[in-house]
Amino acid sequence: MTNFQKRFKPGTVKFVSLAKGTALFHGTDSRETFSVLRGPAWLCQTVEGAKEWCGWAEGPLSGGKKRVLRFVLKRKMIMVDTTSIEQWQNLFMALCKTPDPLIHQAAKAISKAGGQGWYGRREVMVVSPGKFLAQCGLAWCAK
Repeated sequence: MTNFQKRFKPGTVKFVSLAKGTALFHGTDSRETFSVLRGPAWLCQTVEGAKEWCGWAEGPLSGGKKRVLRFVLKRKMIMVDTTSIEQWQNLFMALCKTPDPLIHQAAKAISKAGGQGWYGRREVMVVSPGKFLAQCGLAWCAK
């Protein structure tokens, strides 16, 4: 059991383990080419799921070619299971004293507490992508 897991009362927060070598996908339309995701990052377990995230962000680097990048875990990750609203609320009441924090506030709280991210129904949030992810190329690119 990790120190992060020990922070919670038994039964209030569940955890999911993702094995080293697990493939995760990141959808983007950034004009920038990158091999490491900076800051907290959303990833999906399928290419189709990641396609839905292409083009969602607005900013000076958006508007490039829509594509999905493939990453693999360099090591095992233990993530908080947030597949139910009750799990989400229990986690963030304990860490942020609110059941529904802003996403960056939630990621910062997880990181500060020693956590690695959370596992949702459709996507995964990795708070320190550079520590856990190795890019393995392009999984899909719009024509």
